[in-house]
Amino acid sequence: MRSFSDVSRALAADARGASIIELAIAVPFLLVMTLGMVDAAMGYAAKLQIQQAAARTIEMATASGINSPAFTTQNLQADAVAASGQNSSNVKIDIWMECDGVLQPVTAVSCASGQQIAHFVAVTINGTYAPIMSGPMQIFHLPTSFPIQGRASVRMQ
Repeated sequence: MRSFSDVSRALAADARGASIIELAIAVPFLLVMTLGMVDAAMGYAAKLQIQQAAARTIEMATASGINSPAFTTQNLQADAVAASGQNSSNVKIDIWMECDGVLQPVTAVSCASGQQIAHFVAVTINGTYAPIMSGPMQIFHLPTSFPIQGRASVRMQ
């Protein structure tokens, strides 16, 4: 009959099944890393979508031109809302004029004779991204959603 120490030495020397245990230890780590990379890619894609919506709104502003009836804050905001899928409170349209690089009051219609006039339009769209791993993130007291922003601007003549 074999003693306990002989049996325990034999089990300690036996390497069968070691790879299964190593795999069981490594798979959760690899799974979390893979899901994290997928989550980061999806967050970046959401940011790109908002950025492209801001750029599309600027394209619509330049295509219509300053003197067009479509060149209003309300029309540009409606276009940005439609392109981004965000609500109107997350979309900000700024239209301003400068004379020789000096910001003019909103009521100004044109610059004095000989001054260089420049019209500007800026679109800012804010959104949030909620990662697919937001549940496990709560364990570590990490945020469950992240702010994303798209911004575009253009100088119009």
